[in-house]
Amino acid sequence: SPRARGVLRSRYTESSLPSGPRGRTFKRVLPEAKPLLAALGDVAEELGRTPAQVSLRWCIEKGTIPIPGARNARQAEENAATLSFKLSPEQVLRLDTAAAGAGVEMPGMPTDS
Repeated sequence: SPRARGVLRSRYTESSLPSGPRGRTFKRVLPEAKPLLAALGDVAEELGRTPAQVSLRWCIEKGTIPIPGARNARQAEENAATLSFKLSPEQVLRLDTAAAGAGVEMPGMPTDS
């Protein structure tokens, strides 16, 4: 997943987890991801975007070509809007730094090589 299996979408919280194995993974990962989720939220607020859009844009800025999923037209439009803005080098650095300090080990993070 380009957004660490959904963690970077900021959809779930420790009190609102998905069911099944994914929920168990999120329960373990979300506390570690708090600094990164906070940085995503801060950048999103600065840009007037959603954390999900910023996480996709971050993937693009890191040189990947994410293939995001969308369950409805609203999500598809939100994903497409990711192409209409860019992150500053400082914002990318903030996200990279937060990710490095988060200690989250999950395939699909934009910092993966």
